[in-house]
Amino acid sequence: MRANPVSLGAPVEAQIALLQVDSARIRRSLSACGGTQAGRGLREYKQELRCFPALQGVSFDLREGEVFGFIGPNGAGKTTTMKILVGLLSDFTGSLSVEGLSMPGHRAALYRMVGYMPQGIAFQDWRTVDHALSTFGRLSGMNRASLAERIPRILHEVGLDGTRDRKVIHLSGGMVQKLGLAQALLHEPKLLVLDEPVAGLDPASRIQVKAILAPCGTGAPPSSFPLTS
Repeated sequence: MRANPVSLGAPVEAQIALLQVDSARIRRSLSACGGTQAGRGLREYKQELRCFPALQGVSFDLREGEVFGFIGPNGAGKTTTMKILVGLLSDFTGSLSVEGLSMPGHRAALYRMVGYMPQGIAFQDWRTVDHALSTFGRLSGMNRASLAERIPRILHEVGLDGTRDRKVIHLSGGMVQKLGLAQALLHEPKLLVLDEPVAGLDPASRIQVKAILAPCGTGAPPSSFPLTS
């Protein structure tokens, strides 16, 4: 994926690139030269090993209060960029800073500052809704008192009233999606990163999610959030 730089003097600045190994080419190479012939296989492996740029020339800034739409075709690198932004991938070249903190050196601080809802989010089936949110909240630096106050409120906001003691396995797909949004918003992050946030939701729930996120674009926390299409 390529993106032109946008200079907005924002708290989020990114100039990143990432190389990924073509694993299919490696497998074909090793198979063609016979896996049991280690010497020859290694030589052929080195010759056939190629890397391709998953991201190249990606550069952008985000301002506080900005809603940033991040769109592109399948396989363009949108999700990869988001994973770098939230600290899940660190093997990249370039620079990334959030609120003046460079990455990946300040990863722990980033986790407290950023709320992330990945594409196709999943929770362990045996957890209750309360247990799932408590776990993510503690990972984001919240204490028990804050969790006790915040969990009922965020469940109400996303339309999951009455599900606090229900196990994840008994939730519908749309309810799991809402739970994913709840965990991203739980610790009131400065930066909210959502990957396909309304995928799998019915029309009424999509409207509800947009209503929840609408204040973010007016300067209310969280400050900004990229969305993919």
